[in-house]
Amino acid sequence: MSLADFRDAPWGKSHAAYGKGALAMSPAPEYATSEVVLSSLYRVIGLPGVNERSVPPQGTRLQALIRKAREKASKPSNGTLDPDAFDTLLNAVLESPKRSNQSAKRFLQVTPLVPQLALFSGSPRLAGNPWTPGMLVRRMVWLGSRNRSAAEATWRYLFEALAVRDDDDIFARFLQSEVEAWLPEPNWKFVPAPPEAMPDCPDVGGGAFPARQFVQDLNSVIAAKDLLTRRQWTSLLEAVLRLGTVAHVIWLCESYAGFWVIRPDQAARFLVPFTATPLVNLTPSMTIGNCFAPFRRRHVFAAA
Repeated sequence: MSLADFRDAPWGKSHAAYGKGALAMSPAPEYATSEVVLSSLYRVIGLPGVNERSVPPQGTRLQALIRKAREKASKPSNGTLDPDAFDTLLNAVLESPKRSNQSAKRFLQVTPLVPQLALFSGSPRLAGNPWTPGMLVRRMVWLGSRNRSAAEATWRYLFEALAVRDDDDIFARFLQSEVEAWLPEPNWKFVPAPPEAMPDCPDVGGGAFPARQFVQDLNSVIAAKDLLTRRQWTSLLEAVLRLGTVAHVIWLCESYAGFWVIRPDQAARFLVPFTATPLVNLTPSMTIGNCFAPFRRRHVFAAA
């Protein structure tokens, strides 16, 4: 990027060096609930070829498959539930609340209990070019790790924990296999982080910052999986993801504020425009008020 390009369009694009930097806010955050973040994480870490834009069409396709199977009074050869029962499972048992402005729209939105559900549910937006919260989580793992080897190990550790294994509870195993009967591809497969897109792990010594705390909390949650049911564990993971991502974004915003304010007399002039900057114009589900209360009532009941 030349000086002339920056002068003509300062917000048009970011410099390549910024994108590789530890403090780059990438991807730029938009609307996200904890369930959306977890669903996106499934797609980024273990569902190759699936992106956020493909999720709503895949949900429409699944609904069409259910209608067609109902008309023919059939079901997948390796499935257990008939079309009516499977439809009830998705739209009653697993249904997740929709936003108020989406209540009249017909689309599948379910609790991301197992990876295969993320194929058709949990997109940040139903149209346009939505952001990918899972990439933000992946970036935080790299920023919060001691080095690249540790980051790669944590990423693999997280993938193995998110997988539905033989030691998961029976409902999780049943649900994963049932959804696979209707949507068999893609299979759950580890997706390594692209080295060229990952930031260098910052050498900050023993300093504390949100991404580092997030990695520590993430490892603790993963270690607790065998002690909980799948529902309890994903509820706990959702809370950590929500609190960690919001804290990280706010920390970046405060860091930018500290860098840009050079002299004390600039602070008063800086505070007003900063509050209107898109970087901190976060959506309701990414605000401070919500991030410090990440547990929903169902989280408490699920963990009881």
